[in-house]
Amino acid sequence: IADCQCNVGYSGPANNTDCVACSYNTYKDTVSNQDCEPCAEHQITLQQASDQASDCICDEAYYHVPNEPPGSCEPCQPGTYKNVAGNQDCDPCPENSNSSLASDQLVDCICVPGYTGENGGTCTICPVDDWCPGGTANYDCPENADSDRGSDALIDCYCPKGYEGPDGSNCTLCEPATFCFDGISYECPSHADSPAGSENITFCECNAGYYGQYTNPPNFTCFGCPVASYCPGHFQIYPCPANASSPSHSDNITDCSCIAGFHGPGTQPCVYCTEDQYCINGTLAFCPPNSSSPAGSDSATDCSCNQGFYGQNGHTCFPCPVDSYCLGGTEALPCSPHGNSPIGSDEATDCTCNAGYQGNGTYCDLCPVASYCQAGIPTQCPAHSTSIAGSDSVLDCTCNQGFYGPDGGPCQQCLDGSDCPGGTIIQPCPLSFYCVNGTTNPCPLNSTTQFPAIFRHECNCSAGFQGLGQPYTCL
Repeated sequence: IADCQCNVGYSGPANNTDCVACSYNTYKDTVSNQDCEPCAEHQITLQQASDQASDCICDEAYYHVPNEPPGSCEPCQPGTYKNVAGNQDCDPCPENSNSSLASDQLVDCICVPGYTGENGGTCTICPVDDWCPGGTANYDCPENADSDRGSDALIDCYCPKGYEGPDGSNCTLCEPATFCFDGISYECPSHADSPAGSENITFCECNAGYYGQYTNPPNFTCFGCPVASYCPGHFQIYPCPANASSPSHSDNITDCSCIAGFHGPGTQPCVYCTEDQYCINGTLAFCPPNSSSPAGSDSATDCSCNQGFYGQNGHTCFPCPVDSYCLGGTEALPCSPHGNSPIGSDEATDCTCNAGYQGNGTYCDLCPVASYCQAGIPTQCPAHSTSIAGSDSVLDCTCNQGFYGPDGGPCQQCLDGSDCPGGTIIQPCPLSFYCVNGTTNPCPLNSTTQFPAIFRHECNCSAGFQGLGQPYTCL
């Protein structure tokens, strides 16, 4: 019995009548009482009493590399798994999943970042607005943030256009007068505005009263609306209608008003102000009665009184008063002293000199002696008559001495033997005088007449005197 030895697959001590089957994961390929040999690392046996090295196979999660010696088992590579013992290759994980080195279960296959699904199951791409770090996880992006399909990290969540905030954080709506993209807020150009949530500069529009011009498209600058224009905003600028204007920074056609001298609503071409009117702030007004203005007048003070009237420009015009003349305007010009005119006179020639004065009305002189003046015109007294200065009627003309007749003539030469002191009087030649050819002559000294005398020789020496010589003298 001492010569008995354990068969292959069994081991036992020498001289022992009992042989024990090789345990799992060992083998013995010789007849002997030696111990069973352990399988190589990462190998196992499927049964006891294994009797050859080939009974050792790769354990789960390991595979035999082709063309390598028996006993060479390599771990399953990432993205594969092997859940049975054997020397076959590892099975690949489902699409878009991965596993760690030496994975031995299908559930060791977890979805790669950017995908989500049950471990070992189907992995679907991470939907938009979510992020999937891998495995079964699927997280919403922060408030108002977006992400692309297949995002795998919180930092992949970004603010959409119209919102601002850093990647991976909550996003806030872009404020008015700004625009936001890539999570960054930018201000609109000066004097421009935009609604909340604007996405780019094209959402910015110049405010009313401004207009835009491109500087480096799409960038632009807003300029104040110039005078005589209106700008409703954005890039729009319109001229006011013809002959209308507006202040700078106007934003509506209703800001246009007719310029001075024109009238109308300002929203349409303005009409030229005609004569005897004035136009201010687009409103047509008429000059006061008895005044006039040139076409295109723009103020009430352009209305001046017509000829024959006077008054302040733009106010009531009064009829020119008597003894004055009015050329139009503010003044009533007086006629010359001693001149006169009727009410409403409109030129200097309307002035006439008062009775007893001569001239053209702008100057009047006292009517000269031996004349009478009416309406400024002097007329000589009739023959052999005279008048005092300032006479105004032919009746002021009285016959000269030596003549007689009614006032105003005709005057007749005084009859011989009669005395005519002037005017209407004719009387007998007085004593001590002799009257001839209208002349009353005194008798010589110390002589007299007895009756109206005509000749000198009719003068006789008074009592106590006698005459000598021719003509004689009474001594």
